Amino acid sequence: MAEIISKKVNLGEYLPPPVAEAEEFKALVNTENPEFNIILEELKTAYKELFILTAENWGLEMWEKALDIIPESTENSEDVLRQRRAEILSRLYTGTPYTFRRVYEILCELCGGSDYIKMEYSDNDYTLDTLLSLKVKNLQKTILELLERLTPANISLKMNLDYNTHGRLGRLLTNEEMEAYTHQQLKETYIEGSILDEKY
Repeated sequence: MAEIISKKVNLGEYLPPPVAEAEEFKALVNTENPEFNIILEELKTAYKELFILTAENWGLEMWEKALDIIPESTENSEDVLRQRRAEILSRLYTGTPYTFRRVYEILCELCGGSDYIKMEYSDNDYTLDTLLSLKVKNLQKTILELLERLTPANISLKMNLDYNTHGRLGRLLTNEEMEAYTHQQLKETYIEGSILDEKY
């Protein structure tokens, strides 16, 4: 393919000797050669755009759209092209964890330990249930986006926050301490000493 793309088109090379000598065919070749060379240039451009390391226009835009990347600049300077290519490749180079355990380890690292996240996978109905401690509730959106990227499309994701229960509050706070909070604050505030998914 590279050899074909590197040369200019000359249709006269494909004509047999008696026909190539005719003035009519010489004129025809001279008329059609420029059109075929335009097509060849378009083919070269399309070929370059198919690969991230050589793409400059619509090839990069296609990858950026697929990966939800908004480039800082779309000018055609080499520095900008290198930056856009690097951003695309960095998204593609992230390894895919192939086990439930590895996904859980990644989330534990993100949350700060296994005390703040609980996961259960059901292979009967292909669901992955994730329970987050209130301590990491601000990471809920990030973790959900990460799970959507890491898990196969046939697995249904469910995510909940581990809200405080009456039994947990009774174990951790006295009635006087509870009076300092509103009902919603008692439900949604992380209290030191909470045990994830504590049942009463």
